[in-house]
Amino acid sequence: MDAQQSRDQEIERLSAQVARLQAQLRTRPAPVRPPSATRKPGLGRRFLAVLLITLGVLLAPISVVAAWTKTELTDTDQFVATAAPILDDPAFQTFLVDEVTAAINEEIDLEAITSDLFDGIAGLDLSPRAAEALQLLEQPAVEGAQAQIRTAAERLIACAPSRRCGTRRCGSVTPG
Repeated sequence: MDAQQSRDQEIERLSAQVARLQAQLRTRPAPVRPPSATRKPGLGRRFLAVLLITLGVLLAPISVVAAWTKTELTDTDQFVATAAPILDDPAFQTFLVDEVTAAINEEIDLEAITSDLFDGIAGLDLSPRAAEALQLLEQPAVEGAQAQIRTAAERLIACAPSRRCGTRRCGSVTPG
């Protein structure tokens, strides 16, 4: 019975505490939150919407150009059809030949290669007359190599993709 009595006392004590707390809640005014009038509702959303619309308007033309470029450059037949008229222009062909020849001559030092070759030949115990003749042939050898590079570039450029390579009309790409 002692346990029953202590439990009843505990229930009475807790009931009294609940009643006291409820009375405090009724007498105390509810906390007032400050009005949120300083912040306009949806301002962040409006800013984000304007930003995204502006971004979309700016990126739309770029995506159209990128898609067009992709289809033009990855479709070989379409690219050839587009580029063929300019490749048939003699002025453009001359420009391409000059650029290809210049690029090859920049990468390959023909004078140094020819000089090394002729120095190696000269070191083979040649007679003085043969060594003298060999020195006279060095510059024409460089010019001949440059002429071969130019001729190969001309043949390559003359064989435009719009033509059939390897035929009599176009000629052989590789020197014969």
